Amino acid sequence: MNSTSTQQFRIVLLGAGHTNAHVIRQWAMGNRIENAELVCVSDSATATYSGMLPAVVAGDVPRAAMEIDLLRLAQRSGCRLIVATPARIDRIERKLIFGDRPSLDYDVLSIGIGSQPSWNDVMVAGHSGLVAIKPMQTFLDRLTSAVEYAAQRNRDMLRVAVIGGGVASVEIACCLSGRFSQRQKGTDQLDFALAQFREMQVRLISATEVGGELVAGTRRRLSKALKQYGIQTIDRQKVTHIEDGRLMFTDRSTSEFDVVIWATGAIASPFLATLGLETDGRGFLLTNADLSSVSDSRIFAVGDSGTIRDTPTPKAGVYAVRQGPILFENLRRFVNEQAPIRYLPQRGFLKLINVGRHTAIGEYRGLSFAGSRVWKLKHRIDTKFIEMYQDYGPAMTDTNASPEPPAPSDASIKCLGCGGKLSSEILRETLRLTNVSRANSDSVVIGLDQPDDAAILRFGDQEVAITTDYFATPFDDPYLFGRIVAIHTLSDLYAMGATPSAALVNMEIPFGHPKGQQRLATELMAGINHELQLASANIVGGHSIEGPRLAAGLTAIGRQSCSATKKGNLRVGDQLVLTKPLGVGLGLAAMMRNELKSVEFSRLKEVMLQNNSIALYLITNFQVQAMTDITGFGLLGHLMEMVSASFVSAELDAEKIPTIEFTQRLNELGIASSLYPANLSAATSFGVDFNEEDWRVATLFDPQTCGGLLLGVPSRKLGSVLDFLKQHGYPEAACLGRVGEPSGNLPAIRVI
Repeated sequence: MNSTSTQQFRIVLLGAGHTNAHVIRQWAMGNRIENAELVCVSDSATATYSGMLPAVVAGDVPRAAMEIDLLRLAQRSGCRLIVATPARIDRIERKLIFGDRPSLDYDVLSIGIGSQPSWNDVMVAGHSGLVAIKPMQTFLDRLTSAVEYAAQRNRDMLRVAVIGGGVASVEIACCLSGRFSQRQKGTDQLDFALAQFREMQVRLISATEVGGELVAGTRRRLSKALKQYGIQTIDRQKVTHIEDGRLMFTDRSTSEFDVVIWATGAIASPFLATLGLETDGRGFLLTNADLSSVSDSRIFAVGDSGTIRDTPTPKAGVYAVRQGPILFENLRRFVNEQAPIRYLPQRGFLKLINVGRHTAIGEYRGLSFAGSRVWKLKHRIDTKFIEMYQDYGPAMTDTNASPEPPAPSDASIKCLGCGGKLSSEILRETLRLTNVSRANSDSVVIGLDQPDDAAILRFGDQEVAITTDYFATPFDDPYLFGRIVAIHTLSDLYAMGATPSAALVNMEIPFGHPKGQQRLATELMAGINHELQLASANIVGGHSIEGPRLAAGLTAIGRQSCSATKKGNLRVGDQLVLTKPLGVGLGLAAMMRNELKSVEFSRLKEVMLQNNSIALYLITNFQVQAMTDITGFGLLGHLMEMVSASFVSAELDAEKIPTIEFTQRLNELGIASSLYPANLSAATSFGVDFNEEDWRVATLFDPQTCGGLLLGVPSRKLGSVLDFLKQHGYPEAACLGRVGEPSGNLPAIRVI
């Protein structure tokens, strides 16, 4: 959890462009602003370094070389990352308003959402094969899809039109041509797509002179490079229509194509026009020399998003990079109520243009030069820059510290979420030593005499299920944590066949400034309430305390709407069905070690946010009577409870265990939840027969927060249950074993 989450001031970075990314990196280096928390709001969990895109298009470096994993950078820095797109900004209340999550307060806001290509009222119709260069995070995917679609037409030649006359369009045209000439060496999807063509024709089309902003010597070198690739240049032709396979120009002439790459000059995002701030003629936010908006001193506009009123500059990445230290210092000065400093843009800068085949053209102060050494210089500069943001190690704790502190050992990292619970052995021994009465009331239908997912109490003719859960957050997003807490707790009710009706909320809010505590508690409660409302249940009370970290839990109450599904209801011949893949605990453990990639985190959230309300339908319509939800003790731990209570045995097929995609990779890195050893020990004591060296078997001991349901399904209904689950959002539901006769002297559970 972000230790600064209850600070007095909140700095929000909207977008993770070059300037805003510098602030996150300063945080990661330990150079944080006192009394302030940092939040980054981005529409993607991956940021792309534009300077390296041509090298990736050329196939000279892998795609990962130009990408910044914002999740891991944020984890390192203690910056909170929210992957979302605000619908608007309320400047009076100082809030970012979202459509799918609570609003986010800010004290000071930096907008760095970049720009987008200019479309100039071009009409687009049909399946156009149009690929805009932005957003760059998805450019390679979209380009590959367009080439694959073109290949379906069985053409020998791929016809590519690159629209735009600036440096970016020239680089894309040359680097793509260079890649095509060497495509036999490639191994990624774009290379496979290109390999389906024998020839490629590239045309570079510009409404102005190609490279018109460059000096004459550089333009001559560009022209030579284009001719070497056989790229036809069409100057001073404006595209008016893009139809399926055809471009139309202002003079009504046409050009045939299969793929169009749109790389025109930058214009402002339409979002900026909704803010009510003064803009320049192209829609970019006008700023003072200190990068703050001329209309609102609490809002900064950086990189392509802003234009300095008195000293406007071209929309080039070099200016965004140079603005980074100025923004960081002015954010610090804002918090400390000090006068800001001015940004003085340089008059010129070194331009390095990648034209493919390890060759680049350079321009500096009117001089032009080219060759492989220029390419090496560009590659060295780009690599040095991006590597500063791809360091995902532990954070520096002091700005003057020289060596980085060592990473904490795995043994010292205790898992949070449901993986933070006590072991089953400790709990059993605690109940034994305290001699807890197990049948002290006629109202107890299911209690500790036959422990299950929830207790069931009878009041007159009504049976009520009640359960409780509580754990510390593994996330830096209190809204997400609130949703997870609710989903996880309500799962016990669903597994017992109960319909949720009400909940008491208990929460521990970290020590800090009251303003920060209020913000955090509000977002946490919003997440809990969101899921309870989906379940038609209400918050009816609770308790709160201050503490060292954010933790929360619910006591949830439900109406017993159908016959209770008990762990002891397994029958010989039942098929064991799991509704969701395993690996949640492994993913959370990796996240705490900063080894989980952003794309993997997205998948982890997807699995966790799927609730188990489907249980009620399975009970009512398929008469499933044996069920439990998989939580902290892992699948084997909960299956042991079912086998013991039902007096049966079970056999699992390791090859049929559904797992989240990242599970094998993380297992091979040696990562495991801190509750894993206790779960493994419990299975060993129980006499489970298994091969621990099989990574799929290891997932059976993995604690699951918001895990799936384990069902005992009669054989005759297996097909219909699996079909139903797969058709209703559980594509990885699988039968992974069967229930057998009591084991006698054999292991009660075997994993084959």
